[in-house]
Parts: sequence; structure tokens; C-alpha cells
Amino acid sequence: MLKTRVARPVSSTKSYTAKPKRQFDKEVLPLLYCDFTVKQISNKLGTSESTMQRYFKQHFQMSVLEFIREKKLEKARRMLVIERKSIGEAAYYSGYKHVSNFVTAFKKQFAVTPRELLKQHEL
Repeated sequence: MLKTRVARPVSSTKSYTAKPKRQFDKEVLPLLYCDFTVKQISNKLGTSESTMQRYFKQHFQMSVLEFIREKKLEKARRMLVIERKSIGEAAYYSGYKHVSNFVTAFKKQFAVTPRELLKQHEL
């Protein structure tokens, strides 16, 4: 009598999507702050772009690029308020080449311009 084999789904233990959040923060977040493309990030993580995009949509309700932009703008807000960096410095360290693009993105994210935020936090 022949035995039939049941195919089992293959699960990669190296997949970043199966790792705990601490591991995710340690491995994935540093890549997001570099000037890598989504393809380069997914290659470094050993996954496909579409798998990575699905993961971010499922867990963060946004695309990888939206997530990156949000994190960079949060970093810029901290630089402005806590570290007292200039708007130009915050834009530069957040990866923006043009301050006007930074101001537009910042206002869209936080509903105030960087200058308005600085006025709110003046001593």
C-alpha cells in the first residue's frame, strides 16, 4: 500500500514577521533610518517587498514608506523641541534635501509648521 504525503506549509524561522517586537525593533528599525529603498530593506531582511508591505499594512495600517516618513518626522519633532535644533538641521537630519518639502510634510503630519511648534514650546 502506498502512503500519501501531506504537504506542510513551509515557515521560515528567519522571517522577521515571526520575530518578537524587540527583535523587530533591533533589526528592522535601523534599516528604515538609512537611505535604503524598500527593495534593499526587504533583501537585507530576507523577504520579498510584497511580504514586507503586507506586514506593515497589517501591523501599522500604513505602507513601509509612510512608516519611514512618520518615524523621520517624529525624530525631527524631537530634535526641534528637545534638542533645540534649527528647522534646517532637523530637516537635514531627517533626510530632507529641501526645507520647503520638510515643512510641507511636517505640517501634513502634525497639523502645525515647525515654526509654529517652536513658538508653542518657547521658554
